[in-house]
Amino acid sequence: MRFRDRVRGVVGFPITPFKKDDLSVDYAALEKNVAAMSQHDFCCMVAAGGTGELYSLTVEEAVEVVRVVKSATKLPVIGGVGINTATAVAMARGMEKAGADALLVLPPCYINAPVNGLNAYYAAVGRVSGLPLALYSRDWAVFSPEAVAKLCDEVPTLEIWKDGQGDARKYQRIMSAVGDRLC
Repeated sequence: MRFRDRVRGVVGFPITPFKKDDLSVDYAALEKNVAAMSQHDFCCMVAAGGTGELYSLTVEEAVEVVRVVKSATKLPVIGGVGINTATAVAMARGMEKAGADALLVLPPCYINAPVNGLNAYYAAVGRVSGLPLALYSRDWAVFSPEAVAKLCDEVPTLEIWKDGQGDARKYQRIMSAVGDRLC
């Protein structure tokens, strides 16, 4: 069964708390947050996504966040990766080893990157991990239906399209272009 078919419902996005004194990650508080969230009807958790402070974490911290979330819940865990190609690739490798069930690939920090550059970024993450990918289309990562269909061909592990644009008509055109390839 494909990952996307196992995670139907509401997705939990726990925040990553930091200690007041030195701003280091408060892993104990994160564990408590996830344990409390796990009492509710979520289908999975996203660790180190946008709400989980991905852009504030080192590779090692992001991987440890996935490890802590995975240990604090029985739900599937999706690890957030991003920033740039080298960092996203390192995060993907580490998160797979830490037990992530899938990866949420946030846009790289390259504003107005050409579609070919975005595709190369997502393909690089897909090549280093066998985990299913969820692509987060938001901010400057804007795709046409044709570009998404091409990306599906280039990244076989791409299973989920997370729309952050809010354009329901465009989202419907994307889903029509790729059939049941993505959810």
